[in-house]
Amino acid sequence: MKISANIMTFNEEECIERCINSIKYLVDEIIIVDTGSTDNTIDKIKSLNLKKIKLFTKNWNDNFSEIRNYMIKQSSKDIIMQIDADEFLDENLNKEDFNNLVLSNIKDDTALSFTIVNTDSSVISRRRPRVFLNNKEYSYYGRVHEQLINKEEYKIFSTDLLLYHYGYDKKIMEEKDKKSRNINLLLKMIEEDENIIWRFYYIRDLLVFGYDYSLIYKEIEKFILKYKEVKKEKEKRLYSKIEILKIYFEIFINGKFDYSKLEYYNNKYKYDVDYNYIMLYLNSIGTKKLLDKIFSIEEVDKAFDESIFSTNGEHLIQEIFKSVFLLDDRQRKKLFSLLSDNMKISMKKKIDNIDL
Repeated sequence: MKISANIMTFNEEECIERCINSIKYLVDEIIIVDTGSTDNTIDKIKSLNLKKIKLFTKNWNDNFSEIRNYMIKQSSKDIIMQIDADEFLDENLNKEDFNNLVLSNIKDDTALSFTIVNTDSSVISRRRPRVFLNNKEYSYYGRVHEQLINKEEYKIFSTDLLLYHYGYDKKIMEEKDKKSRNINLLLKMIEEDENIIWRFYYIRDLLVFGYDYSLIYKEIEKFILKYKEVKKEKEKRLYSKIEILKIYFEIFINGKFDYSKLEYYNNKYKYDVDYNYIMLYLNSIGTKKLLDKIFSIEEVDKAFDESIFSTNGEHLIQEIFKSVFLLDDRQRKKLFSLLSDNMKISMKKKIDNIDL
């Protein structure tokens, strides 16, 4: 089976060569769709003189999914790999190892994800599907924070392959005005679609991009009122994250929290990483008790990836590290186990100073 890489570009002259060079020996076809670059992006792509590159242009209509779906349609190989222009794969990867990993795990109902690493070495995500079969079943939906959907339910196989991402670098964020772009596209999605996920992303982006707390809290209250009767499991998870964020705001920001409900929330969210982060912050429960709860979560990586505060779990781990010397040997080993491999990347500096 052969692989088509998909890359969308817009003014990527500083990074497009690095991206292409990281994958050119791993894939059999590189589909690039440019949405109107005004810099030297196109010239740099052409200067590489790679026969496997197929370059297209398409108007930008405020919709990332439209471009991704167009790239899929232009792909002629068996497997699709989506990679952004401001990303690049580990330079130590070789084609044989890459192919073996992909081919041994990809299925009709299974897509693969990379371990996406930010410029500060923090892990952004391990559960964003990037590699999937070109079987006419997969497509993207959403103007921004686009969702890979399938006619049937599919699983995500998380790999340890490192994908380095520079899109959240402060300079790039400012140059491309990603803050305003994301918020405006999310507002359009909210107008077009009642799906809970767009208001969830809207609130999360308001928080991440540092918008005024009063605006965020107002949106939280609207969200809670609108979606309190959701039935589907995924919708319930998203609702719970915003309800937990509301608790955080009412405890630490505006002082509106009703402490008579604390026991109720302690029971409702006793295994949620974000809620336990808040409680640890409050010193309402002991570190050892918290660890036992966290380690009982069946899919820790997934729980962190859905966090409203941090998609790598660092917010929680930082609080645990403040009390690491209170742990016994068994719990230190558990902590080390939790931080091994992917999470160790973002916490390495802290780990190096602690005898586990």
